[in-house]
Amino acid sequence: MNEQFQKTVLSNGITVVSDHMPDTKSVSLGFFVGTGSRHEKESNAGISHFLEHMLFKGTLKRPTPREISITVESLGGVLNAGTGKEITSYWAKVARTHLPTVFDLLQDMLSHSKLDELEIERERMVVIEELKMYNDIPSYKADLLLDTILWPSQAMGRDIGGDEQSIKRIDRSLLVDYLSHQYSPSNIILAIAGSVNHSEILDMVTPLLGGWQNSKILPWEPRANNKPDSNVIVEYRKTDQANLCIGLHSIPRHHPHYYTLRILNAALGSGMSSRLFSVVREEKGLAYDVHSSVIFHRDCGALVISAGVDPSKSEDAVKVILEQVFDLINGISEEELDRAKQLTTGRLLLSMEDTYSSIQSMGGQQLITGKTETPTTITQNLLNVTLDQIKDLAKSIIAQDNIYLSIVGPHKQSSQFEAILKG
Repeated sequence: MNEQFQKTVLSNGITVVSDHMPDTKSVSLGFFVGTGSRHEKESNAGISHFLEHMLFKGTLKRPTPREISITVESLGGVLNAGTGKEITSYWAKVARTHLPTVFDLLQDMLSHSKLDELEIERERMVVIEELKMYNDIPSYKADLLLDTILWPSQAMGRDIGGDEQSIKRIDRSLLVDYLSHQYSPSNIILAIAGSVNHSEILDMVTPLLGGWQNSKILPWEPRANNKPDSNVIVEYRKTDQANLCIGLHSIPRHHPHYYTLRILNAALGSGMSSRLFSVVREEKGLAYDVHSSVIFHRDCGALVISAGVDPSKSEDAVKVILEQVFDLINGISEEELDRAKQLTTGRLLLSMEDTYSSIQSMGGQQLITGKTETPTTITQNLLNVTLDQIKDLAKSIIAQDNIYLSIVGPHKQSSQFEAILKG
């Protein structure tokens, strides 16, 4: 790391990373915990997300949820959290002068939450309502269904939030046990970005974090090479659109072609000048929104294309999208490569002007890779991607038997879509 980005590992294993941004008025702070749905069993699915909710429900110092929220909102700041398959994060963004206050709040939430029985029962119903809410969003449901066929019968394929039955099984003893294992100092990254020096940060955090004790961290579940009964899954919904997701198994975060896939994805489906937008929307008029994205995990990943289309045009849309995907095997043009590089690096640099984006980048990188690459290094790695690398990577992941499709909309049969995937 350099003078702007610095890293210190405290004696108990907590890693502190910082991004010194002297011209900013805000500061963002986040605790990133190496735990998520991949650390859960099927019987307690959703416990990572449930626990995330519970840490907002009162501590010994701030006994009520309102006392936690008002601590930040009275300062004009933002407080939030999120749970994924491998990482759970808690963060706040405030004016620079309020950094000590939000640090004290967040460390209090992680280390002294009461996990009150009454609050657990109340929040259990809130979590179940959240699951129902997302289930009612067709595009979100299509994403969830795609996971079930990409990674069937395993943690990678389960909803991060669990389901109603698993949430009802989680009690206080399970939450306390999970917290004691997973929120261990050696499994936590503290990231801070803003107009604050690394030495100031260490002076502030060491007295309160240095006493945290380590425990045995539960392992994450590796990807299993399970095969679904079908590469297509359809859920009938009486909607005006059919929401579809096409997914391909790709590469994990540590793969040497990580940056190559980011450029390939940009050429395929990022922005209004991408292949998918130009053909599916501009030329064919099949969708208002069509885009691609990449998912990276410790030992697996996926390239995903999402679109919402007129149900009568679903088959046409799938065919056109697959034509664009398979054409990547022939490579992309020099012009497309340059556009993809400029788009990806430009958006990266724009995002790094924001303190929140900086802590998200630092925290995620440190947990998954054990290091933080600077924007300069990331930019150079993206600019170094070649046409041959794009073509070789496309050939390695794009194949007839590596295409998976989920559809949520007014379709009752999957056979016509299975036929399209088989060519």
